[in-house]
Amino acid sequence: INAPYLIFYKLIMNRKESTLQKTKQAPKKPKIIGVILAYNVARMLPRAYERIPKGLLDDLIVMDDGSKDGTAEVAKKLGLKVFRHVPNKGYGGNLKEGLQHALDMGADYVVEIHGDGAQFNPESIRFALPYMQEGKSQLILGSRFQEPRKALENGMPLIRFIANRFLSFFDRIVL
Repeated sequence: INAPYLIFYKLIMNRKESTLQKTKQAPKKPKIIGVILAYNVARMLPRAYERIPKGLLDDLIVMDDGSKDGTAEVAKKLGLKVFRHVPNKGYGGNLKEGLQHALDMGADYVVEIHGDGAQFNPESIRFALPYMQEGKSQLILGSRFQEPRKALENGMPLIRFIANRFLSFFDRIVL
C-alpha cells in the first residue's frame, strides 16, 4: 500500500458474531477512530486538524500527554474530545491509552495522527480505507521514507531526518 505517513491499528476483540453476520448479509462498516497524539503542540494542532480528511473517520479524539502550552484548550476550541493525563506518560503510554479509549468507544480500526501536523500526512487515510473496509488487514503501516526527500518536504527537521536515516542504516547492518 502506498500510504505514507500513517499507522492504522485494527483492534482485535473477542466479540461474538452478530446475527446479521451469521446470516451472510452485508458486513457492518468498520468503525474508524482517529487518535491525535499531542504533547505541547498548541500552536501546530489547528493545522494538523485541518489536514485530516473530513467524513472518513467515525470519531476523533486528542490524547494530550500532559502538555504545558494549552494544547488541551486549543483542542477543545476545535470541538475535539480531549483525554489528558498528568504527569506525562511518554509516547508509548500516550499511544496505549489512546488505543484503549478508542477500544472503549467501539473502534474496529484506529488511525494514529500526530498533533504537530508536519511529518505525517493524514490525507493518506484515503489510501488505506479500502483495506480497512475489506476487513482483511490487521495492521497497516506507512513510511515517510518511501520517497527519500518527502519527509523533509513535509516538515521533518533536517537533524531528525539525518539521525533517522543514520540509525536506520545502522540497524540494517546490525540486524
